Parts: sequence; structure tokens; C-alpha cells
Amino acid sequence: MFAPPPISHSNKCERCGLRYPESEMECTHCKNLTDPEVDELISKSKNELKGNENLGRLLLYITALIIAGMVIAII
Repeated sequence: MFAPPPISHSNKCERCGLRYPESEMECTHCKNLTDPEVDELISKSKNELKGNENLGRLLLYITALIIAGMVIAII
């Protein structure tokens, strides 16, 4: 999923843990949600972060393989 660019001036919401613009008075993610909906939002956010972490690991492994291949090709 596409992640929006980081917000340069932001606050971290105490309720959901996500960041929202400093110019807003309340969290734009959870201000109109019930507690069960906030729990679902937190769960979805954690799953997205886990997916991003796995993608980062995959790219790291691919980079290591390419570098190893280049070293072997030079020798």
C-alpha cells in the first residue's frame, strides 16, 4: 500500500499512536472512531508496518546477492 509522505510538523496521537498534522486540533485518523474501530485501525497499521519490514528485508537480501555476484565476477 502507498504510504503518504512523512508529516514534518506533527503530533503523535495518544489514542491510536499515529501521527497527525500539528495544525489539526485532534487526530485525523481516530477522532470519529469508536474504541473497537480504533483497535482495528491500530491492528491494520501494525500489519502494514510488518509488511514494509518484510519488503525491506527482501531488498536487503537481493542487494547482498547482487554484491556477492559482482565480487565473484571480479575474481
